[in-house]
Amino acid sequence: MIELHTYETGNGQRPRIMLEEVGLPYRLIRVDLPAGAQKSAEYLAINPTGRIPTLIDPDGPGGRRVVVRQSLGALVYLAEKTGRFLPADPVGRAAVMDAMLLAATDIQQSINCGVHLLMLAAVKMPDAGQALMERAAQSCRHLEDWLADGPWLAGGDYTIADIAAFTVVHTLKTRSIALPDLPRVERWYHAVLERPAVRRGIAPMA
Repeated sequence: MIELHTYETGNGQRPRIMLEEVGLPYRLIRVDLPAGAQKSAEYLAINPTGRIPTLIDPDGPGGRRVVVRQSLGALVYLAEKTGRFLPADPVGRAAVMDAMLLAATDIQQSINCGVHLLMLAAVKMPDAGQALMERAAQSCRHLEDWLADGPWLAGGDYTIADIAAFTVVHTLKTRSIALPDLPRVERWYHAVLERPAVRRGIAPMA
């Protein structure tokens, strides 16, 4: 059975949502970031970066054990394992990767830094953290432009790009960060949120 070591952050929710979407059985293991569990010797033994998530599949290709230590890597791995939410044709695949990386690099990095300054840093800097979160919200204008070509970020089909970007917007909303007027993003966000697998994937961890 797949193990997912993770926490209730956007990065941590991505592979959990994907596992729920594709219906693979998995065991969820909570890594308590505020308590510093990601720096424990036990966790560093499976992920030397000291970050979440870590996905461990004991039954990978050819029966080999696979460890994936990045949220986007986990999305791609699970998509390829199941043949879902990532087109096989190069043009469609490129569109998915393009949209996914837009959200996970251009926008996500401001969120990562903001959360660190607000929650995890030894010396908290709430004003700077809040400013970074607000900068991320403004950057969501790029998603509005992407959605001009279809109901989902990569066109007509729901893909891992939508999962990756959803957790970005969801993080901002759950932290009460005001988004600019983005009607396409609002419609898309609620369409993703209505998916049962997504609701299960963002549910509080025990």
